[in-house]
Amino acid sequence: MRDRLILWSLAVLVGAAAAVGALVSARAQQGDELPPASFFGGGLDPGAVLTLLVGGAECESVEADAKGEWAFHVYAGQCGAADGAEVRFELGGRPANETFEWRAGFAPPDVRRGIRLTFGRGPVATIRVSGVQPGYSVLIFADGHPCNDAGAGAVADEQGR
Repeated sequence: MRDRLILWSLAVLVGAAAAVGALVSARAQQGDELPPASFFGGGLDPGAVLTLLVGGAECESVEADAKGEWAFHVYAGQCGAADGAEVRFELGGRPANETFEWRAGFAPPDVRRGIRLTFGRGPVATIRVSGVQPGYSVLIFADGHPCNDAGAGAVADEQGR
């Protein structure tokens, strides 16, 4: 009786090992055995749409949450992701200054803060005004949004310019 119990236990153990092996093999074929590359951060306006590009091709977009935070988790093979593939971001068609290389398990060096993307300044414009009271501020708007957070703005001089 004891020998039968040992043989039965051994058969169950071998069967379980075979089932686990088959599951691991199936997941390996899907590329799921590698952890995703995780790109996350903050500092965006709530609701801003950030697009992730892999190898120059658009992969996916996310909307920044109420705190301006965002996250992407990209698996091997997803959107052509493979070791060394260039990863970039765009915000409203403007490319971020930062680029990354995709690799399994990537996470930002500062995992508490994440990635703080910066976006280059657009074209520089010279704007001339006149008739403004000396000392008054001149606010500059682009597409209905104030530009002062980007350093745009001026104070009128003694001639109201």
